[in-house]
Amino acid sequence: MYPVQSPRCPLGGAGFLLSTEPNQRIFQIQEGQGGWPPQEESCFSDCLLCYQMRFKIELCADTRRLNSKPQDLTDAYGPPSNFLEIDVYDPQIVGVGRNRYTTYEVRMRTNLPIFKLKDSCVRRRYSDFEWLKNELERDSKIVVPPLPGKALKRQLPFRGDEGLFEEAFIEERRVGLEQFINRIAGHPLAQNERCLHMFLQEETIDRNYIPGKVRKNRYTCACSMYIYFYITLIQS
Repeated sequence: MYPVQSPRCPLGGAGFLLSTEPNQRIFQIQEGQGGWPPQEESCFSDCLLCYQMRFKIELCADTRRLNSKPQDLTDAYGPPSNFLEIDVYDPQIVGVGRNRYTTYEVRMRTNLPIFKLKDSCVRRRYSDFEWLKNELERDSKIVVPPLPGKALKRQLPFRGDEGLFEEAFIEERRVGLEQFINRIAGHPLAQNERCLHMFLQEETIDRNYIPGKVRKNRYTCACSMYIYFYITLIQS
């Protein structure tokens, strides 16, 4: 029971008690009377309305203080403001006979300052990925992830299928190459290697290039570390 005063009440100066029961009855206690229980009065509906309005206003004010914008999954696990995305797709078979090989489109999209081009697209074959892996193992201090296998058995003659050019095998290799290049390019130390930039953004690979580092500032390094830990988190 809560005491309420209402200026609209026809019995000004009287006190009222609002029941907490579901029927929310309102009772009158006349001034100078100590009797109990109080008598129910239907004429105090205005007092009840006044109290309910006041209670709702106070409740809304408390709710505004307590409530904050809920964080959804997009906010919590969405991509960071700095991003790096690499797709390996559109495999094509080039050449004829024993000189055939498969090339893949490698497209990179990023806003990292260390990369000269923010959107680049080149074609690479399996041996180009091998070259990149060997360069990184020689010049960088990172643990280079493995490439998809060379599938030597598929290169044997007189096979009953297409060997290296079977559609299912090409798709399996494409997926493996995409995982490899994303893990490499997401590493902040690998991003500093000139060979990675050539692989991702140059139309042709100059295998006689001079190995070296790409210069970057502290901000770029911090962004790269953030991207690396984000990719590691979502892949774990």
